[in-house]
Amino acid sequence: MFAGHLGQLELAGATLANSWATVTGFAFMVGLSGAIETLCGQGFGAKLYNILGIHLQAACITSFLFSVIISFVWFYTEPILIFVHQDPQIAKAAATYMKFLIPGVFAYGFLQNILRYLQTQLVVWPLVLFSAIPLAIHIGLAYC
Repeated sequence: MFAGHLGQLELAGATLANSWATVTGFAFMVGLSGAIETLCGQGFGAKLYNILGIHLQAACITSFLFSVIISFVWFYTEPILIFVHQDPQIAKAAATYMKFLIPGVFAYGFLQNILRYLQTQLVVWPLVLFSAIPLAIHIGLAYC
């Protein structure tokens, strides 16, 4: 929404970058964290609580390693998008946007793992609280 205030090129670049980030990074991280939901759910049901932490640690290490790989792909977004016949100006704007998203893929991977780790233990109130706080801050910063 706010990229549109900068201009058409920036809006097109941000839109392309968001699509590219979702396909090559964020959706991938959600898929990687799906295993922890099953494994921790089984461990919690069997009352093997010590195994939950082991699964979380393994998932975080795996997410970190894949985030490094995704970061390289995102860093070279411009030549990849040009290779698939995107407009060079839009590809350049998208690549700039993607470079700022690189730290987010690391955080998103860890977030997805911790989210599923807590959900399998029926702990949901911290998730609700820590989703509402940034929402309130964002509304205050963006619209006031």
